[in-house]
Amino acid sequence: MKTVSGKAPISIGKEYRRLRYTYAHELIHCFFYDLSNRPPTRIAPSPKGNEEEVLCNHGASLMLLPEKLVTDFLQNTNTDVIRTAKNLSDKSCVSFYACMIRLVGKDFFKDKKNKLYILSAINKGYQGRGEKKPRCLVSVIYGGDEKKKCFYLLTKA
Repeated sequence: MKTVSGKAPISIGKEYRRLRYTYAHELIHCFFYDLSNRPPTRIAPSPKGNEEEVLCNHGASLMLLPEKLVTDFLQNTNTDVIRTAKNLSDKSCVSFYACMIRLVGKDFFKDKKNKLYILSAINKGYQGRGEKKPRCLVSVIYGGDEKKKCFYLLTKA
């Protein structure tokens, strides 16, 4: 694969992984439009809040981490979620954050009763607009009924 400059990346590092995810995320946005019209016409209902960004993040994680790859990978691992996400990230050349989104979507967590799982990082918030402080990137809450409620920070992983 070549970068925007036309040169192959020197190493498959953080920037390469982010670039792949960003392209996949932006490609998912195209599904909301009829691209045969000039200019393209929106065919999907207008999103409420940041609903479309959440869908595009989810779609990008599905595109880069297809079901078979994730299922096969999980059958051959017996480690904690952090190590699993790190190993999956290395294998699939996507970010750790993208892997966490995918594992949360796959309902990876084994203990699902009255549990809260949080992945956080110190950053300046959405598009670097806020104060630098610890922020939640992904959280999964399992109540007494074992049903999950999720929150994803709306960034491009």
